[in-house]
Amino acid sequence: MNAFWIRMIGITFCLTSSAFAGSIRLINDSSYPLTAQIYAADGTSIGSQPVLQKQGIQWISQSLPGHNFTDSQTPYTVMWICAEGKEFSVCRQVSTGSTITAMGGSGDYRCTAALQDETPPPDQKNASKAIGPPVGILD
Repeated sequence: MNAFWIRMIGITFCLTSSAFAGSIRLINDSSYPLTAQIYAADGTSIGSQPVLQKQGIQWISQSLPGHNFTDSQTPYTVMWICAEGKEFSVCRQVSTGSTITAMGGSGDYRCTAALQDETPPPDQKNASKAIGPPVGILD
């Protein structure tokens, strides 16, 4: 009988602790792959989630090891970051249960294009060295 009550208390604790976890629906409505960086009300970074362009995910807060929040974590601030680390937009005053979009924040809404590798493919390395008219035409 004692084990039954311990299990019931454990199940109740798990259900109630997950009910108090904060969640945000993150929608990347831009044409760039972005990372959503989530900050608590005190400025502490509490999560990061990559979100592909035209995709959405559900972010759920988790307790941080070694960090005891004495104040509320909300409202959240979500910073949308480009692949190269540039800020795309920022959504402030985000409450638990909100749905936010990358284009709904404030910012310049631009990422620089991905830098292409300057090295030519292996089959074109020798072709790029030949400069000038073909050999034998001007002889």
